[in-house]
Amino acid sequence: MINNKRKGPMLLGIILTAIVLAAFSVNHSKATSVAKDKTDQLASAKEGWTITFEDEFGGDSIDYTKWEHAPEWPRKDGYWSDEEAFVDGNGNLVIQISERDGEYYSGAVTTRNTFNQAYGYYEVRAKLPTEEGFWSAFWLMTDGEHIIGNEGRDGTEIDIFETALAYKGTDTFNHALHWDGYAEHHGSAAAYPSIPGIYEGYHTFGLEWNKDEYIFYVDGEETWRTSAGGVSQVPAFVQLTAEVGSWGGNIENANLPDQLLVDYVRVYERTPDAKALLAKANELPEENYTNGSYFNFEMELKRIEHQMKKGDSTDRELADAIENAKQSLVHITSNRQKLAITRTMVTGSNKPQEDNPLLDSSLSPDQLAYLAFDDNPETFIDYNMADDSWIQVDLGEGNEQKLEWLRVRARDYYVDRLESAQIVASADGENWTELGTFEETGDGWNIVKSKDSSTAYRYIRFLGAAGSYGNVSEVELYPAEIHATDKTLLASLIDQGTQLEMDGHGWQVLPQALQLAAEVYQNSSNQTEVDTAAVNLQWFVTGSLTKSFIAESEFPGAHGIEKSLSNKLKGALNAAERGNDGAAQGKLQAVIDQLDALSEKVFTLKQTGVLKDWHYSLMESVTE
Repeated sequence: MINNKRKGPMLLGIILTAIVLAAFSVNHSKATSVAKDKTDQLASAKEGWTITFEDEFGGDSIDYTKWEHAPEWPRKDGYWSDEEAFVDGNGNLVIQISERDGEYYSGAVTTRNTFNQAYGYYEVRAKLPTEEGFWSAFWLMTDGEHIIGNEGRDGTEIDIFETALAYKGTDTFNHALHWDGYAEHHGSAAAYPSIPGIYEGYHTFGLEWNKDEYIFYVDGEETWRTSAGGVSQVPAFVQLTAEVGSWGGNIENANLPDQLLVDYVRVYERTPDAKALLAKANELPEENYTNGSYFNFEMELKRIEHQMKKGDSTDRELADAIENAKQSLVHITSNRQKLAITRTMVTGSNKPQEDNPLLDSSLSPDQLAYLAFDDNPETFIDYNMADDSWIQVDLGEGNEQKLEWLRVRARDYYVDRLESAQIVASADGENWTELGTFEETGDGWNIVKSKDSSTAYRYIRFLGAAGSYGNVSEVELYPAEIHATDKTLLASLIDQGTQLEMDGHGWQVLPQALQLAAEVYQNSSNQTEVDTAAVNLQWFVTGSLTKSFIAESEFPGAHGIEKSLSNKLKGALNAAERGNDGAAQGKLQAVIDQLDALSEKVFTLKQTGVLKDWHYSLMESVTE
């Protein structure tokens, strides 16, 4: 790997931040003032949460940037109708139930096409209807609820409240969960709290939905906690509805119209700790990733760090940027060849689950186990026993391998079942050595470096964690001795340098540096030569970016600084061409140190708005 490439990413991040260095509107003026007051009050009471959606229903019409009417079609024993959902001008959304010409109509609004979120806190303040023959509801829904085979993990109907029992004259209502469709495989769970006065006046109903469980609240008090069905992991939309049906009693006995009055709806997310996320991202080991992707990753983290210092980005925006930077990393195994595993090499411990419609229950244990090596992330292992599950590969006598990297992919929506899974190896099939344990798992590929890459093994086993049913989608094994030259950093720098040259921002010596780098890229398979060429080109790319930055700064003396640095870079390049590597590296390092200092100063001065007052000291710092 390249030992002295850290300067370039830092400088590029600073420069790009400096170079790269909205309006929100509300439909109704009344909503603006009311929403602000309520938000401030609630934010102080909900420390650690950030509002992602809210509506106080001010003004005289529904805000259609947030809501849409449910389709006007038959629903249970009545019809959904746009006319029955409206804002009353007194700060309430009205979901009404009425009778017209012998037919029953009710209102329904949804955020299906305007707002979806997975996890968070969802709250409504509402006055519940009391007549019979229908029920009102505040609920979350996802298009994945009907998918069969993954329980509620791929989508759950979450009813924060339903009022079907109001007609019985009690103080009872219900929370509920539904998953795996509404037919043969339907699963559900419910709770029926009884709270005196719940059908009188306004009350708040809330749900905290996290990765482990659902927690329901009424007027700030917990009423139900559950993880039934496996907690949903997919975004859901918000709905406020009323539906006519016999579950709520006899509609003919109802004194209509009746109304659900909604004071507000608010949705929050846990405020991410952007600083902690950035610190953790900076700890990712460089040697695990391709040179090019890690170079760009470091550059992006530096840009994010400066954006954080500016203070004009939210924690969510910063957290998303950090996550996107992490997703751009390419693991070193992408440049390596995995072991080819055939079906005859693989044996399994158990038969498949018989009640999982996503699996062929007629598969033998060995056929099922091979699904982990079929290069299809949509297939997976699901044994009929929760514990002591394994998948074994026999490489054959004389084909023993030393393994360096171990990659596994979790079954979709079952990442938790991969935690604590292991890969072990044996020379004789009896005595086993641990190669790696998957402790922190996530969606996509989970990768660990083998604890023993110096010993060749014949037998390799994936051991499912306790209670996991062997759930895994794919397993990949990478030998220690099959390596390809990593030219990704050099390729990235050539692309950046070429673009700078095309845009007219390159130093005078950049074309010469690009030509040298291109020759190495095309002709060399020696990793040291490739890394050295990348280090050398890196300085000229960062120098060209600095040239552009200085030129755009437009302060007196910029031309002198540009000329001085250009001469120094040219001398360093000539030294490199003559093969005087030690001298070349010394010159390049001196220049890059000056570029770092210059960029930090210019960035700081640009931030404080006193750039021109400092131009003479800047000139002295790079020309002395």
